[in-house]
Amino acid sequence: MAAMASRRPDSQWRFAGSDGIHRLHVDQWDPPAEPRGVVQIVHGMADRIARYGELAAQLTAGGYAVIGADLLGHGETALGPGELGFFAAEGGWETAARDVRELRRIGARRFPGIPYFLLGHSMGSMLVRQHLDDHPAGADAVDGAILSGTTYMNKPMAAAGIAGLTVSMRVRGRRGSRAVSPLVEHLGGRLGKKFEPQRTSSDWLSRDPDYVDANLADPLCGFPATLSLSRDLMVGCRNVGGVASLHRLRTPVLFVSGSEDPLGGRPALRRIMHELEAAGHPDFTALVYPGGRHEMFGEVNRDEVFDDVAAWLDARTPARFTGR
Repeated sequence: MAAMASRRPDSQWRFAGSDGIHRLHVDQWDPPAEPRGVVQIVHGMADRIARYGELAAQLTAGGYAVIGADLLGHGETALGPGELGFFAAEGGWETAARDVRELRRIGARRFPGIPYFLLGHSMGSMLVRQHLDDHPAGADAVDGAILSGTTYMNKPMAAAGIAGLTVSMRVRGRRGSRAVSPLVEHLGGRLGKKFEPQRTSSDWLSRDPDYVDANLADPLCGFPATLSLSRDLMVGCRNVGGVASLHRLRTPVLFVSGSEDPLGGRPALRRIMHELEAAGHPDFTALVYPGGRHEMFGEVNRDEVFDDVAAWLDARTPARFTGR
């Protein structure tokens, strides 16, 4: 499919978050005819749903409705700059997972009777994996999932991260949960140095300098994570980042990764594929793009990635739902 410019959403709306405080901002993109399926996007850390307009343009052109919310502490859901990078003082991961589930329910009501897919990037991929683990069957289950920039982490490593971050929060006192995580700041700087010559601290995201610069210029992207959000992500990795969760997984899954992604890439996918094969998973595909970095939906070859995602979706959408 030919390249398409980023598309503005057809509608924007909000729904009540599970924390009882926030109303989550949603972007919705509609296809030109009756949709053949729904793709719900779950964005990554220090990210927001508006950045997925180019992917949405490709998917809607293929007949899919696309929806996605700004998570707690992100984008237009955050109640001001002071909330960026913060889910909750306690239980943030579980709260975010409930919000993903709630939007899935709303999406199914808006677009009833057609296949429903989740697409998650980076931290969003872990939230999607949490949903797949929590809802393998029943009304909240989905027809397939696309996981971009995901990783593998065993339970002891994640537990150690949770313990260390919890201590860091406690020694900082009452506002420790909102303190900036030095671990994430250090990691971000280290990731950028992997690629030489280093042009920016965010070179690890993509080889496309325009894409990287747009991310750096966006005040609602690239902000530092709080200690509590870093701990929340470790909770997600403990829950679904390792062997046990992979062995339970039965939903059709497409993994998308750049070979040079420093947060996962080929080594992480190799371990994930090994575990899925060992468990006899019936339908999984891994696409690793040579030279690609962390954000394949913003890479120099993103049109190729979009086409591969669309082809995978089409193969799992019954002909009677083509909408054509």
